[in-house]
Amino acid sequence: MEKNLLSVIIPVYNVKNYLDKCLESVVNQTYKNLEIILVDDGSTDGSSKICDQWSHKDRRIHVYHMSNHGVSHARNEGLKHMKGSFVSFIDSDDWIDRDMFEKMINPMIENHSEVGICGYKLEFKNFSKVNFEKEKSSTYPREKAVQLIFSYENNKIPKIISWELCDKIFDYKMVKNLRFDESIYVGEDMLFCWQILKQAKNVSYIPLYAYHYFMRSQSAMHQKVSLKSVTVLKAVRMILQDTTDESKSIQKVIRDHYLRIGVRHSRAILKLHAYQFKEEVCFFQNYLRKNLFYALRLPYVSLKGKLGQILFCLPYGICKIIFY
Repeated sequence: MEKNLLSVIIPVYNVKNYLDKCLESVVNQTYKNLEIILVDDGSTDGSSKICDQWSHKDRRIHVYHMSNHGVSHARNEGLKHMKGSFVSFIDSDDWIDRDMFEKMINPMIENHSEVGICGYKLEFKNFSKVNFEKEKSSTYPREKAVQLIFSYENNKIPKIISWELCDKIFDYKMVKNLRFDESIYVGEDMLFCWQILKQAKNVSYIPLYAYHYFMRSQSAMHQKVSLKSVTVLKAVRMILQDTTDESKSIQKVIRDHYLRIGVRHSRAILKLHAYQFKEEVCFFQNYLRKNLFYALRLPYVSLKGKLGQILFCLPYGICKIIFY
């Protein structure tokens, strides 16, 4: 690995109207020691040609063309080719402030942190929205970072940092033996971040809103559930099962997260007749039955949500009828 080289992995799929803006923001970074890896995931709209044109303009850009297998496969392909001692992931329809990498990497090096986190803005056509509170620069031990990332977001306890990939830089040592789970379509980044945090000692938080997360429509924030979206239940279950050796505080924050999302996504699975996920629903039901009294005492769960928890303790066949 080349010292202090940052590998920027960008999966590309049918984003010809947004790709130039994304790449301009990356190649113009004040931090110049970059390796930019474009993984063309079988684009059919001309994005492939744009990738090749950029690689001819900037020697730091490397393009890999492949058939369409999804974003996790594309990221894994990028990880196979990276040569940097740091890595960052950017979505090809987003963009970043020109000093983002410099302001993130320097504190990571100074504080010997394996993870650097800033923040992001949701960018709509006519306005921007910030989802996270800004705090002063901090270096968190891993336990505190896990608590902040997986804490419940509500009006009384605003989130500071998220589990999304987009606003993070990772030390290569954290990712060299990891790959994205290609069977998970929503929540794969959460699982990946958890697997990194399992190894990390320190996390640097830099109070910037330097990543611009483009929402192609306002309705994108409230997309209907789909077969792909409910795979987040599997992601959180895998994290939950990976906490047996963790401290009680980490076990609690992951347990709370699983109990809060479980009813919503299990119900969606039943509504979609997605019976290939039956094992996920049954696992959640068994877990909920064992922890029902605890779940009912969770703060910021509505009465409707508590009723759903009670009903989901009924047998699977009855739940199919109730929630169809």
